[in-house]
Amino acid sequence: GVGKTTLAKLVYDDAKVKQHFELRLWASVSTSGGFHKIDITEQILRSANPTYPASIHSEPTLDMLQFHLSQLVASKRFLLVLDDIREESFTSMACQEILSPLSSAEKGSRILVTTTTASVPAMLGASCTYHLNVLDIEDLWSLLKKYAFHGGPTHDSTQELEEIGRNIASKLKGLPLAAKMLGGLLGATKSTKTWMNVLDKELYGDSILPVLELSYSYLPRRLKQCFSFCSLFPRNYKFNKRVLIQLWMAQGFVQSQNSADKNMEDLAEDYFEELLSRSFFDVRREACETHYVMHD
Repeated sequence: GVGKTTLAKLVYDDAKVKQHFELRLWASVSTSGGFHKIDITEQILRSANPTYPASIHSEPTLDMLQFHLSQLVASKRFLLVLDDIREESFTSMACQEILSPLSSAEKGSRILVTTTTASVPAMLGASCTYHLNVLDIEDLWSLLKKYAFHGGPTHDSTQELEEIGRNIASKLKGLPLAAKMLGGLLGATKSTKTWMNVLDKELYGDSILPVLELSYSYLPRRLKQCFSFCSLFPRNYKFNKRVLIQLWMAQGFVQSQNSADKNMEDLAEDYFEELLSRSFFDVRREACETHYVMHD
């Protein structure tokens, strides 16, 4: 919730980074169920070639995958992001085994790791570490306000809502994801009563999960169905927006609401945009995904 993965994605997608590295590779370590070496290696390969597994008919072995990875990076300069390494699933030996095929790469390659565990950088022999600070109250309120008022307050009770909103922001432990989620929730109602109800909730410990649960509980039933459907896919799965909308329609989640001027696909698009405005999706180019803690 503090923004580690978001910052890593900004680096990964930066134009200068794309120009400097011939290959950019990514694996979400926490999604692999206990630092699963085969899964992580497959993720790395798929990040370079999304259709990679389609050409393999047999169940891949680690040796087979590492051979392909070694060929992929040979004499190339790469950036590899290992996102969200956790101590309980991490050993130095397992990580070295995964990274061993990368020795064929060009000098100047780099590995960027995100983690909440202080011991991980030392175990990896990191040359440089960066510690992300939480947001201060003013920055947190600015972020919450951006999502709640969509760029500019217009409600008659704006002054009262701002006072409540600042009090909410002061209890969020500096977590930007919490501010985005609650901002989307509050912006959907503009009700002083709802804002006060949120302020009174016990949501403000060190965990982001209570905020996510509250945001989900305030979703209309039709949106709950659509978002819950996404849990059938793996964490960090990248959805194509058009395909996801078609899947919702095929499941019967999109119901006409006497909107004569809108067809089913337009309604499904509205569903998606509402979930996006509440920060249930993160969209980058043609792909969208859910935050891994939302998947939980």
